[in-house]
Amino acid sequence: MKKDEAQKGVSPKTEPPKAEKHTLFRACTLAVLAALYGVSIPTFKKMIKPHLKKIGKRAGNLFTTRQILTIVKCIGPPCIILPW
Repeated sequence: MKKDEAQKGVSPKTEPPKAEKHTLFRACTLAVLAALYGVSIPTFKKMIKPHLKKIGKRAGNLFTTRQILTIVKCIGPPCIILPW
């Protein structure tokens, strides 16, 4: 600690607290995503078809949060936001 800091009563530099990771989405089905985008399931499948390599395979019937973020980056944000 420098003399100036000691005289002013300033504590030594500490790292700021790390930001918590907050996700705006949780894992959900194709039907839920289609509803969020305000389209039918077949239309939503057509929307994401060109981006399937980036998105990857679903985990069972659900898209993971990482996959949903990739979808949002590829086709834009949904028109409806659920309060989760």
